[in-house]
Amino acid sequence: METLLGKFENYVAEHNICSHGDRILLAVSGGVDSMVMLSLFAQSGYRIGVAHCNFQLRGPEAEEDEQLVAECAEKLGVPHYNIRFDTLREMERTGESVQMAARRLRYDWFDSLCDEHGYTHIAIAHHGDDSVETFFINLLRGTGLRGLTGISVTNGRLIRPLLFSTRKEILDYALQKKIPFREDSSNASTKYLRNKIRLGIVPRIKEISPQFTETMTSNVERLTAAQGFIDRGMALLRQQVVLSRGDVHTIEVDRIDPMLPVQFVVYELLRGFHFNPEVINQLYHSFENEGQSTGKHFYSRDYAAYIDRRRIIVMPIPADDTCELEADAQTRRLSCGGNIIRFERLEVDDLDTLQQPDNVALIDESKLRYPLRVRRWRDGDSFVPFGMSGHKKVSDFLVDSKVSLPDKRRQFVVVSDGEIVWIVGRRVDERFRVGSTTENVLRLTAGMRLRWFRIRETTAGLAPDGSWMCRVRSGPDCCLQVCGRSSGEPIVDNLAGRRFGALPIFYKFVRCLSVLNTFAALCVRRTAEFPDRFRRPVAERNAEVRGRSVATCNGEPGA
Repeated sequence: METLLGKFENYVAEHNICSHGDRILLAVSGGVDSMVMLSLFAQSGYRIGVAHCNFQLRGPEAEEDEQLVAECAEKLGVPHYNIRFDTLREMERTGESVQMAARRLRYDWFDSLCDEHGYTHIAIAHHGDDSVETFFINLLRGTGLRGLTGISVTNGRLIRPLLFSTRKEILDYALQKKIPFREDSSNASTKYLRNKIRLGIVPRIKEISPQFTETMTSNVERLTAAQGFIDRGMALLRQQVVLSRGDVHTIEVDRIDPMLPVQFVVYELLRGFHFNPEVINQLYHSFENEGQSTGKHFYSRDYAAYIDRRRIIVMPIPADDTCELEADAQTRRLSCGGNIIRFERLEVDDLDTLQQPDNVALIDESKLRYPLRVRRWRDGDSFVPFGMSGHKKVSDFLVDSKVSLPDKRRQFVVVSDGEIVWIVGRRVDERFRVGSTTENVLRLTAGMRLRWFRIRETTAGLAPDGSWMCRVRSGPDCCLQVCGRSSGEPIVDNLAGRRFGALPIFYKFVRCLSVLNTFAALCVRRTAEFPDRFRRPVAERNAEVRGRSVATCNGEPGA
C-alpha cells in the first residue's frame, strides 16, 4: 500500500506543482495539516522556508502554536518567519469580517516574503475535504460554476500539494509518524459556515456514501475542466465582441451569437472588470429595457459602465464622476472608486457600545427613507454635524477638518430623501443619530481597498553635503521621496517591477534601502494616492505595518 509520502511525491510530479530547484515558502499554522505538509516537504528534500502568522485572536493558545512552529523549523534547520497581526484593529479599520481580514493580511505578508527572500512558491496545506467544503460554501452562496470548481492545485505562486489526501489520511499519518501538532479549538465551533458544513452536513452524507470525499473530488475535477473550456471559449468571444481603445472598452452585444446564453456571456465579460453579480444583473435588466438605461451608470470598485444604444461602455471611473449608487433595505454592500460600504441591520440591544471608530456609523433606521443614495459630495451640500444644532456646509466641514484636496475629491456621503446622513468616515448627521427611543440600527462600515502600484522608475542622487535622495515613481500621480544622510555611499536596490501598496510602501521601501548605514532625516512627500491618515511616524511604520505588531524572522540574513 502506497504511503502518504509516496502519494505526495507522485502528486507533485504528476501535476508539475514544483521542482527541487524551486524555493518554497510553507504556510504553517501548527495544525495537523500544515505540520504534516512540513514533514513531507522536508523528507522529499525540497528547499523550504516556514512562515507562521499569529492573528492574536486566541490568547495563550495562539502563543503555543507559534512556539511549536518555531521549534520544529529550528529542529529541521530551515528558515523561519513569524509575524503577529492586530487583526481586530484591522477589522475595525476596513470593516471586513475576521476571515477576510486574516486572509488578506497573511497572503500579503506571504507575497512580501517571497519578494524579499526569493521564494518561488507558497505552499498551503488544503486537502480534499477542504475542497469539498468549499464546494458547498459556494453552492450556498450562489457563485455559479466557477465557485463549484473547489480549490485549485495552483494559482500563481500558490500551490496546494495535499489536495490528493483526506483529513483522515493526514491525521493517521501524523499519529503514525509522531508528528507534533496542535488542535485549534475554534475548529469545533459551529459559529463559522465551513465548520457547520464540516461537522454537520458532510458526516451525514458520508453515512450514505462512505466514499463521498473521493467521489466529490472527481466531480470537482470535471467541473474544473468544464470551467476551463468556458474560459477558453470566452477568450475567443472577447476578441470578437470587445473593442478596446486605451482604457475604454466597448462590448458590442449584438455581435454575440443569439444561440448563446447572452446574459451569461455579458456576465463573464463584465466579471473581468470586478463588477459583482448583483450590479451585472441590474445592468443587463436595464440593457434589455432600453428606455430605463439612458444616462444610468453602474460601478465596480475601479470601473464605471453605461449603456449606449446596444453597446456597453466600460472605463475607469472618471475623477469628476459622482459615483452615485442606490441602496435599498436589502443592500449589504456597495463599492465604488476603491471605497466599500457595508450595511448591517441590528437591534439596539445588540450593540455593546455606541462608541465606534471613525469608519463606522450607527444610524437610527426609523428615520431613514429608502432608497438611500451613496455619492461623492457636491458644492452646496450641508448637514447638521453630530453634537450640533445648526447646518454646516460640507465644504466648510472638510476645510475645518484639514482634509487634503485629493481626499476631498474622494469624499463620499450617504443621503436619505435629500438629507445627508453621514459624511463617510468622518461625521454622522445629528438628526439621524441613535437616541434613547431608537429600536433598530443601521450600522454602516466604510473600508478602503488598498491600492497596489508597480514601480516604473527609481532615481537616486548624492548631494555635495553628503545627503542623499531617492525617488520612486509608479505613475504620473504616485510618487514617494525619501531624503536623508548616509555615512557611506548611497546604494539603492533595483526596485523596478516590484509591487508596493499604499499603506506599507514606506516600510518596504526602507527595507530595500537597508544597505544604507544611517538615516538622519526621513520624510515622505505624499501625493494623490497617499492619504493623510497613512502619514505616520517612521518608528510606527516600521513597528506596525498593515496591523502588524511584531515581526521577527531567523535563518536568513537581513530579514
